[in-house]
Parts: sequence; C-alpha cells; structure tokens
Amino acid sequence: MNGKIIELGESPSKSSRGIIEELQKKTPDQKDLTKALKDLTYMAVDPTFAKAFHNLHGLNIILAEVAGGKFREAELGIVLEGVNLLVEHMVESDTLKATTFQQDFIKQLADLTTRDGEQAHNVALGSALNLLAILVKECEDCRSIIDMFVALPNVISLLESHSKRIKLSSISLINALLKHASEERRGDMVMALQERTARNIIVEHLLGVVTTIYTAIYNQSKDTKQKDNARGDHVDGKWADQMSHQLYLLQHHTLSQVVSSKFHLNLISACTQQ
Repeated sequence: MNGKIIELGESPSKSSRGIIEELQKKTPDQKDLTKALKDLTYMAVDPTFAKAFHNLHGLNIILAEVAGGKFREAELGIVLEGVNLLVEHMVESDTLKATTFQQDFIKQLADLTTRDGEQAHNVALGSALNLLAILVKECEDCRSIIDMFVALPNVISLLESHSKRIKLSSISLINALLKHASEERRGDMVMALQERTARNIIVEHLLGVVTTIYTAIYNQSKDTKQKDNARGDHVDGKWADQMSHQLYLLQHHTLSQVVSSKFHLNLISACTQQ
C-alpha cells in the first residue's frame, strides 16, 4: 500500500466534554487538571473546537471557575490564554454578546493589573489585559464594571514592563477605555496621561523601544528592499508596527479630547459674554 496512514483523533465535541468534566471536578488531580487546561489552549486555536466547546457551555463554566478562584496563578495563565482564544473566535463569529461575564470574573482580571514581575503572574496578566480590552470594545455591559475595578494608574505603570506583550496589551486597553469612555471620564483620563510621570513612561518605555527596534532592523539591512522584508518578517518589527499604531491611536484620542475641551470652553465663554 502506498497510501499514508491517517491518525484519527477525538472529535471536538468529545474533547470538549473531557475538558469540561475535568474542570467541574471538585477535587481534581492537579496533573490531570493542568493537562486538561493545556489541551484547551492547544485546541482552542481551531474554530471548530471553539464552537463545539461553546455549544456545551464550556466558556461559561470556565468563567465561573475563574470567578470562584479555583485556579492557582500558574494554572490561571493557561486558563486565560484559552479563554482569550475562545473569546476571539466569538468576536469573529459575532456571538460574544450572548455571553454573560460575571462581575467577579472581571474583578479577577482587574486584580492581576496591580503588579507585574513574576513569570507565572505575567503570563496571566498578559491574557487578562487583552481580555479586558476585548470586553471594553465588544461588551457594553462590561464597560462600567471594568471602569469600576481597573485603575488607570495601574495600567499606565504596566507600560514600564519588560514584557512586550504586557506593554502592547496595556496600551490597547488604555485606547479602548479612551474610545468608549464618557466625555467627562475621557477628560480625566487624558489629564492623567498628560502628567509628567505618564509622559516619561510613554516616551522612554514605548517610543524609545520602538525607535530602538526600527533602528536595529534597518541597520541589519543593506538596501530598501531588504529593509522592507526584514521589517515584515522580524518578530520585534511586527510588535513595533503594532505599538506604533497604538501610539497613533493614543495621540488621536488625546488630541481629540483637547480640541473638544477647548471648543466647549470657547462656547461657554461666548455664551457668557452675550
């Protein structure tokens, strides 16, 4: 026989049921639980699995377990990475609005933003920041809860992180909050971002890093064509492009607020003089 041997695996539904059963155990074996969580993260990349998992209410079960504080910090990073993938599939299929995100779950995410530094914590933190940004953009009901639990100074301080993922996810969350905040709230946020400490963080830890990356990439290239290829294929180059876009959005939201505030002040002044 010249044919290739095809290795058959479990169906997405069966795999989903196995993971859910492990998650719902009151006293699971830690090795089995960790394996189930890693399987979830590995398979959640596949939209077919994500759909099957969602149809079995798997995401709601995970959200409840996270809200209940079931997972240790090392496990939480794996869990939230899987939740990230599932939520991103739901955004693409426009089914996220049908999911209810409990206040306790959002609070768990917000609690992670109070510090960084430890590897296990940073894995969970990166996913938490990304999830918070998605929820601000996609779930109107979540915005007021996130605004209540997430302190902007904490997120600004995370821009100093050594992790590029945390830097990018932090500024993405800030931009999402700015875009969807009320006018009054947006004004307070812009004032906080214009303080010297915040400005220095942005200049040194974001603009400075982006400039260094671009300089290094272009110095490795010999001509314009090679520069373009190097930037597109370079992991840090892609990150720098994404960060540049987020910095542009931050500038846009900030300047828009400043212009709006000046317009209202001029309007009030004109009305007063009449």
